Amino acid sequence: MDTTVILLAFAWSGVLSVVIFVSKGLLDQLPPLIESWRRFLRALHGDGVGSDTARERRRDETGPEDGRPTPPQSQQ
Repeated sequence: MDTTVILLAFAWSGVLSVVIFVSKGLLDQLPPLIESWRRFLRALHGDGVGSDTARERRRDETGPEDGRPTPPQSQQ
Protein backbone atom coordinates (compact mmCIF):
# COMPACT_ATOMS: atom_id res chain seq x y z
CA MET A 1 0.00 0.00 0.00
CA ASP A 2 2.83 2.38 0.85
CA THR A 3 4.55 1.82 -2.49
CA THR A 4 1.29 2.45 -4.34
CA VAL A 5 0.89 5.82 -2.68
CA ILE A 6 4.49 6.72 -3.51
CA LEU A 7 4.08 5.64 -7.14
CA LEU A 8 0.83 7.64 -7.45
CA ALA A 9 2.57 10.71 -6.00
CA PHE A 10 5.39 10.32 -8.55
CA ALA A 11 2.91 9.82 -11.39
CA TRP A 12 0.85 12.87 -10.50
CA SER A 13 3.94 15.02 -10.06
CA GLY A 14 5.08 13.92 -13.53
CA VAL A 15 1.69 14.75 -15.02
CA LEU A 16 1.69 18.11 -13.26
CA SER A 17 5.17 18.96 -14.53
CA VAL A 18 4.14 18.12 -18.12
CA VAL A 19 1.02 20.28 -17.78
CA ILE A 20 3.09 23.18 -16.44
CA PHE A 21 5.68 22.77 -19.23
CA VAL A 22 3.03 22.72 -21.97
CA SER A 23 1.06 25.65 -20.53
CA LYS A 24 4.27 27.71 -20.23
CA GLY A 25 5.05 26.98 -23.89
CA LEU A 26 1.57 28.06 -24.95
CA LEU A 27 1.68 31.21 -22.84
CA ASP A 28 5.10 32.14 -24.27
CA GLN A 29 3.57 32.06 -27.77
CA LEU A 30 0.69 34.41 -26.92
CA PRO A 31 2.47 37.82 -27.03
CA PRO A 32 3.91 37.34 -30.56
CA LEU A 33 0.56 35.96 -31.70
CA ILE A 34 -1.32 38.97 -30.32
CA GLU A 35 1.24 41.35 -31.86
CA SER A 36 0.88 39.68 -35.26
CA TRP A 37 -2.91 39.83 -35.00
CA ARG A 38 -2.82 43.56 -34.19
CA ARG A 39 -0.37 44.17 -37.06
CA PHE A 40 -2.74 42.30 -39.39
CA LEU A 41 -5.72 44.38 -38.26
CA ARG A 42 -3.76 47.62 -38.71
CA ALA A 43 -2.73 46.59 -42.22
CA LEU A 44 -6.28 45.53 -43.00
CA HIS A 45 -7.73 48.87 -41.89
CA GLY A 46 -5.00 50.87 -43.61
CA ASP A 47 -3.57 52.60 -40.58
CA GLY A 48 -0.58 51.89 -38.39
CA VAL A 49 2.44 49.89 -39.37
CA GLY A 50 1.36 48.85 -42.86
CA SER A 51 0.59 52.34 -44.14
CA ASP A 52 3.68 53.80 -42.46
CA THR A 53 5.87 51.35 -44.30
CA ALA A 54 4.24 52.13 -47.63
CA ARG A 55 4.54 55.86 -46.94
CA GLU A 56 8.23 55.50 -46.09
CA ARG A 57 8.79 53.42 -49.22
CA ARG A 58 7.21 56.13 -51.38
CA ARG A 59 9.32 58.79 -49.65
CA ASP A 60 12.48 56.75 -50.28
CA GLU A 61 11.61 56.47 -53.98
CA THR A 62 10.68 60.13 -54.50
CA GLY A 63 13.04 61.80 -52.08
CA PRO A 64 12.30 64.32 -49.35
CA GLU A 65 8.91 65.92 -48.85
CA ASP A 66 9.63 68.71 -51.36
CA GLY A 67 9.96 66.19 -54.20
CA ARG A 68 13.68 66.54 -54.86
CA PRO A 69 15.44 63.23 -55.49
CA THR A 70 17.70 62.06 -52.72
CA PRO A 71 21.41 62.06 -53.50
CA PRO A 72 23.00 58.61 -53.65
CA GLN A 73 24.70 57.60 -50.46
CA SER A 74 28.34 56.61 -50.63
CA GLN A 75 29.08 53.07 -49.57
CA GLN A 76 32.15 52.52 -47.45
